[in-house]
Amino acid sequence: MMKYVRIAVVEDNDNDAKTLTGLIADYGKKTGNVKLDVKRFTNAVDFLEKYQPYDIVFMDIEMPMMSGMKACYKLREIDKNIVIIFVTNMEQFAVEGYLVSAFDFVVKPVAEYSFRLKMDRALDYISRFTGKTLAIKTPEGTRQIALQDIKYVDIMNYKLTYHTLDGNIEVTTMKLQDVEPMLLGAGFFRCSRSLIVNFKYVKAVSETDIDLDGEKLPISRRRKKEFIEALTEYFAGGGGNG
Repeated sequence: MMKYVRIAVVEDNDNDAKTLTGLIADYGKKTGNVKLDVKRFTNAVDFLEKYQPYDIVFMDIEMPMMSGMKACYKLREIDKNIVIIFVTNMEQFAVEGYLVSAFDFVVKPVAEYSFRLKMDRALDYISRFTGKTLAIKTPEGTRQIALQDIKYVDIMNYKLTYHTLDGNIEVTTMKLQDVEPMLLGAGFFRCSRSLIVNFKYVKAVSETDIDLDGEKLPISRRRKKEFIEALTEYFAGGGGNG
């Protein structure tokens, strides 16, 4: 089955944009099972004003009118799921990219081999995580929640709670072990008897706690080593876009 992927290229330099769109076109031809629809924007303001949902955006950092970094802060307000890949002359700009959950970065001049590896990882991430949902039964009815929007799930006093980007959802009819098979293997990890976290939102790990998007959550000591190993594997595999 042919996969359809929408890509935006936001680049003010015509030569750099031509190189990047050419690499994308070549990648699509060689891959064969994916159709890449590419649209180029010459500045970030135009991109945001005319924004339609994209799967991937290649964003130049240094541009007139609005920098790519500032544009991505605004972009995250309207699209939490798009894969952001920064294009830059200097690698140090990429560090700030993690504040807007950037997936990766490419350094100019863009080399074909490096570009292909990053595209492989981006498409693998999209196929594994983007668009997958979980049906949650609540007293008000069934809700479909994107897996990547769930920060963590915990259970206290027989009440299971999904902590999501849009707020908490409480369920009293399920146990954590009922939820676990649906989350593990999709970037989640069970840290204790009462807690499952999404690796995407992990910012730091201390002796006894996990910093999950600014919130401190406890981790079982006996599970800490396994957690760190799994977290390292997750980021090495391209899952850390956040």
